[in-house]
Amino acid sequence: MAEIGGETRLSFCCATCRRRTTPGRLTAATAMPLCEALMVPKRSLERWRRWWQQDFVKTPRWILGQARFMPTIDPREFPCGLLERFQGDDLSGRLMHCFRFLATDWQLRRDHLA
Repeated sequence: MAEIGGETRLSFCCATCRRRTTPGRLTAATAMPLCEALMVPKRSLERWRRWWQQDFVKTPRWILGQARFMPTIDPREFPCGLLERFQGDDLSGRLMHCFRFLATDWQLRRDHLA
């Protein structure tokens, strides 16, 4: 387990608890590989993370859909905490299930604005 900062606590995502670190801010060691892979500056990653942790949790999709995830997901764990809850043969499969879940939010907004 890499210590990034923040607190170490138990995670309740599996039948067997495991130790996990809930990071505070993105460090250069964790951000740089993502920045390079996505070709975005670290500031963008931090902005995206803030959106997930502060704004996404206020969306109709999350307000209506969070009961699907028990135990609930700590907002500090977004977006990875959400992605971990979806089943799939690989990352692509989990992403597709997550995108389907998120797409419902856009449908709710479109219906609300119509």
